Amino acid sequence: MSVINTNQLKSALERLCLLVPKRGTLPVLENLRWRVVKGHLDLTATDLDNSLIIPVPWPAPPTLNVDVLVPAKDLYQAVKTETAPTVEIKIHDRKFEVHANKRMIEVPFVEPKNFPRIPDGELSFRGHMLSSALEAALNKALFCLSAESTRYSTDAIKLEVRESKFRVVGTDGHRLSVVEGAAKNGATSEFSTLLLRSTASILSKLSGESAWVKLSTCREETEHNLFLLSDGSMLIARPGQGQFPNYEKVIPKAPLESRVVFQRDELLDSMNMRMDAWQERWPFDFEREYRKGTDPDAAAEKANRFWWHELNKAINQNCLKMPDCWLPRNHNGDRQPVEG
Repeated sequence: MSVINTNQLKSALERLCLLVPKRGTLPVLENLRWRVVKGHLDLTATDLDNSLIIPVPWPAPPTLNVDVLVPAKDLYQAVKTETAPTVEIKIHDRKFEVHANKRMIEVPFVEPKNFPRIPDGELSFRGHMLSSALEAALNKALFCLSAESTRYSTDAIKLEVRESKFRVVGTDGHRLSVVEGAAKNGATSEFSTLLLRSTASILSKLSGESAWVKLSTCREETEHNLFLLSDGSMLIARPGQGQFPNYEKVIPKAPLESRVVFQRDELLDSMNMRMDAWQERWPFDFEREYRKGTDPDAAAEKANRFWWHELNKAINQNCLKMPDCWLPRNHNGDRQPVEG
């Protein structure tokens, strides 16, 4: 019998379920590994690309070693609504039982012989990253990733670590997100790696529970990234493959002509207002140009140009509050001033 804090077990199971495939082709991946060695309980889940190991403390460590596979979602549902401060776990006679509040739930378990092997090897320290900054950076970069899984280099996030800062970069070839955050004790030379979309998504949900995230690499047959949280949890991830685009070529090197700061909500409101008006007026503008004998493509281009001018005007009037300013690009890709 083992007594475990209910909230700690719930938190661990909730995070482990992030790695359980929704539509798994391998049934063994739907399980978590319940492993007790020398009185220490470790829960492990993997999707083959990422492996999460969470240590769970308990008041009275058991004396017997245990190593079984338990359905992750079934076990989570068994304790999700439990209100008792602690739960008792009994493993005997091929049964995995959860006892609390005078009720018992039985969950099946199997031997761990088919569970994937977790990468292990010599560690190389790369640096510490501020968890709140890392979480924000990953969330800002994830939306820029390519939706095509065949484009390996743009379906991953590039993570760079230097002495006092880290950089997260995401792009799909059209959009680019570059976010920096605080780091410490980093390598003297720059270290970079590619994070899979799944790794970045999982890490963004885990890093908020830690003050600093320690990044190391472990090398066995191939190199893996290891992220260590302050509670002892470890995320071991396979790095992405391919050559990441040279994003620095599209970042302006010379000083910018001007800098404009505006509120995001005000910008969206202005664009939505002009978009509604454009949807109503565009057919009339197109028909007017077409009746003049203009080629259909040219007529559509003029109607679009008029809409772009109106959009710039709306942004200028409602957001920027400036007599004139520069917007980065117009619809032809040329810089264009906006007149108030």
